[in-house]
Amino acid sequence: GIRPGFPHLNLDGSVIGGEDFVGDGFGFSNNANGGHGTFVAGMISANVLITFSITNRFLISVTEHAPDATIPPDRIPMIGSAPRSSIYAMRVFSPSGSAPTSRILAAMDRAITLRDMHDAGTPGGVNIQVVNMSLSGPSLFAGRDLFDAATDVLADRGIVVVTSAGNAGPSGLTIGSPASSLSSLAVGADGFIQKPIDRDYFVEARFRNDEAAD
Repeated sequence: GIRPGFPHLNLDGSVIGGEDFVGDGFGFSNNANGGHGTFVAGMISANVLITFSITNRFLISVTEHAPDATIPPDRIPMIGSAPRSSIYAMRVFSPSGSAPTSRILAAMDRAITLRDMHDAGTPGGVNIQVVNMSLSGPSLFAGRDLFDAATDVLADRGIVVVTSAGNAGPSGLTIGSPASSLSSLAVGADGFIQKPIDRDYFVEARFRNDEAAD
């Protein structure tokens, strides 16, 4: 799900809609959602300028080490991996962070339905071309469990599935499902460093997204 009120998603209109599969009455966008979906959505579609205080440590560091990444004197663009994309959010996790297999599979099936509706010219269809699944679970049947099979079906329908490799490892057999699907595009990392972030900034949209779900 998505948390409302984040300018890197609100200002450029990249979130075009969504659906709730949890059924708790909160809807796909609500303040009870965990921040993970909002963070990932921003990594995909963000397209804003952030204005910092000139004393902000992040601005000072970027200006010193990557000056071409700034717009002097005090702005840094926040550009996602697909800044002209649109986000159609499908909420499967409850505020407690739980999501049964059946709920995730239902959302995957819905993505296919929405794409089929779009291709058929049926009102309410969405041109879903990529499904991002930043979730992962262990599998004893890599490439053959339920999530992997559903991922293969999405790929067969022309939908690219980008998945999280999981948080296990480094070791063999630690890639989680659905990243273990032969049809998925699995993404991983080898480390994580967390440091405090200054909050003295202002965000403005670079441009409005006019390419819904493309």
